[in-house]
Amino acid sequence: MRIFIISLVFFLVYPALSFGHSGKAGHHVIIDTDGALDDLRAIHMLLASNDVEILGVTCCSGILSPEEAAVKVAGLLDHFGRHGIPVGKGRVGVLPDYPCRPVAAGLHWGKMTRQDEFSDAVVLWHQLIAEEAEEVTLICLGPLSNLADYLKGHPGQGEMPDRVLWFSSSGAGPGGTNWNLAMEDAEFVIHSGMPLEIISNGEYQEPLPFSPQMIGRMDTMDSRYASHLADLMQEGAAMDLVENNVTRIADELVVLYLLDSIMFNTELTTKHVLLASVKEPGMISDALCFRLQEKPLDGKVIRSLPEAAAYYVSDFAEVKDDILRLHGPEEYRTGVLTQELHGHLGVYAIIGTKMGIRAREYFGIGVDDMHVVSYAGVRPPVSCMNDGLQVSTGATLGHGLIRVDTAGIQRPEAEFTFRSQTIRITLKVPFGEKLKHAIREGVEQYGLESESYWNYIRGLAIECWRDWSRSEIFEITRVAAMVRSERYSGEKTKPQ
Repeated sequence: MRIFIISLVFFLVYPALSFGHSGKAGHHVIIDTDGALDDLRAIHMLLASNDVEILGVTCCSGILSPEEAAVKVAGLLDHFGRHGIPVGKGRVGVLPDYPCRPVAAGLHWGKMTRQDEFSDAVVLWHQLIAEEAEEVTLICLGPLSNLADYLKGHPGQGEMPDRVLWFSSSGAGPGGTNWNLAMEDAEFVIHSGMPLEIISNGEYQEPLPFSPQMIGRMDTMDSRYASHLADLMQEGAAMDLVENNVTRIADELVVLYLLDSIMFNTELTTKHVLLASVKEPGMISDALCFRLQEKPLDGKVIRSLPEAAAYYVSDFAEVKDDILRLHGPEEYRTGVLTQELHGHLGVYAIIGTKMGIRAREYFGIGVDDMHVVSYAGVRPPVSCMNDGLQVSTGATLGHGLIRVDTAGIQRPEAEFTFRSQTIRITLKVPFGEKLKHAIREGVEQYGLESESYWNYIRGLAIECWRDWSRSEIFEITRVAAMVRSERYSGEKTKPQ
């Protein structure tokens, strides 16, 4: 009980210790998966965390083939709007005759909408590690075949991950699914001298169960990630495994170790291998559900917005819970802050908020990470979009990360550049025409300077905020890779 209380206090207090956080993720990770059910749960946990930036996901041969796993991963990323996170696949190996394989193969993680071909895993790792200025953590949720191939292809040279985390129920020795699926590769990596952190159940002899009760808790959580995972785990064959006590918590422990290392004992078994083992297994299910929560970024002055309706103006108070439920806590928080900055509830400011959040979602990043070029101009009402863009992306004038293009036609459109990728997001024509018509109607009915007009605009803004989904109102197109500094400065751009 004492350990549980200490852990609970840790979960509650830890966010308060990060008040100096820049809004950027603390962990920059590459995920390597074989598409197993515990990998599915682990990836949901990583997607839910504001403190994790997923650079890319690669797939190895294990429970599923690399191609099978890559399709599922891409579908999951696209389901959550993370189209900008690249997916790669490694070499094909011998697939095991495990009872969980047909279940994993039959589970539909999400609809893949991207058109890109899957990159080679080794090539993608090299590119991602070379591009990232921060420390890179490789999270291995399956066999070590891709890591072995990477080390063999870059012996003592090239870009290497700063940390490698891997789950093995047998610890640093043979045994366990992830080891047995590619024994030669595991032996090679263990003896390569590559620093490796191996996570295991520790002294707890019985496997940690993934129970129907955990799915029930996820089903009631106010989180897109928990809800989607609960839906997947309740599908027929997957739920049968859970109810028959076949499904175990395994690779999820890697995520808990990354984010909550205080829950683990660590021991350096060799010069290069550190073994991390669970301290108290009774805490794991609570911690797993905690890490599926969807939370907004921490504030810099206001830790969180008040929840009680009494703190809000009555017309907004009536819809605030709907906005939070439909669009998530980050759009809700950012939208409120945008309107306070903007000085009134404006519909194009809301469009800018939704557009900026959608761009961050596409790349899977926090704030202050993109260069933005806005084509909303400097003439209201369309230019009001610029306020929403700045607050939602952190690309403010003060940070020097946004430029407003005034040379072309004013329109609700912006370009967002992250590393070597640039996308253009445009408000779809039917939505733009609806706004133009509604605003024109308001001017004709009330006059531009009347209080009645601004009340009308306020009502329109609240309606659009609540009813328009950022996943449906925008067209997103990829722009040929450009030199970011030239694109941002407004000078002539050229392909990289």
